[in-house]
Amino acid sequence: EFRKYIDLPVYLENDANAAALGEYAVYGEGSDSFVFMTLGTGVGGGIILNGKVWSGFNGAGAEIGHQTLVFGGEPCTCGRRGCLEAYASVTALINQTKAAMEAHPESMMNAYAAERGKVNGRTSFECAKAGDPAAMAVRDRYIEYVAEGICSIVNILQPEILSIGGGISREGDTLLTPIKAYFAHNDYNKHMAKTDIRIAKLFGDAGMDRFPLLVKIIDAKDDLSIQVHPDDAYAKVHENGSLGKTECWFILDCKENATLVAGHNAKTKEELEQMIHEGRWKEFIREIPI
Repeated sequence: EFRKYIDLPVYLENDANAAALGEYAVYGEGSDSFVFMTLGTGVGGGIILNGKVWSGFNGAGAEIGHQTLVFGGEPCTCGRRGCLEAYASVTALINQTKAAMEAHPESMMNAYAAERGKVNGRTSFECAKAGDPAAMAVRDRYIEYVAEGICSIVNILQPEILSIGGGISREGDTLLTPIKAYFAHNDYNKHMAKTDIRIAKLFGDAGMDRFPLLVKIIDAKDDLSIQVHPDDAYAKVHENGSLGKTECWFILDCKENATLVAGHNAKTKEELEQMIHEGRWKEFIREIPI
């Protein structure tokens, strides 16, 4: 559909695969095998083999969040039960935190959540740092869930690098150190070179508190273009508010007389609808010479 209006190659990619390719392109160190695991609303991931996204013969592979962690366990959004996502996502962490708060009304987590008006992924981690026993139990168990999932991934693939991203990865060594300890004890591989498990940088904790980044790979099958812009929460406060985000583009290489399609020229929603309805595409599309 896009090709009707834009004379450029257009490719669609799963967001987790695009994130994996972005992390690999910048911090993959040219490895032959790279796995990206993101801990967020769900548990997503991407696999890069020999510099290319691997997603099975049908494009539906690399769903690492839907490996079975507990047979017949917690219900998962996919319709199955016991998936890693049902235990290791931030959504699952929040549910685990709420259950612990209800079971332990004396826990610091109750006051922490009340002050902020909600329970989030940081509730148990922050209260655990302050020494709250119930919070420490939630945090430690959650990390074990994540680590067990990582062990299964590594035991099957033995990638050179496994990078952990998503909001909870900002916990840094608090998350990574026990994962590595668990992995060292449970890794099937006892004598060969070990997978380098690390916190992602594009999607990890590097500078994210001040400028959260969202990175996508555009036209990644041929030429590499990385899109970087603030997330919605940051943009509402520091950028254009409800009008959207300020974007920064780094063009590494391009053909002569190339242009960058960067949004549209409509000033209002009504003008946008009118321009589309009238088919005024040349006037509508904003092209910037490179």
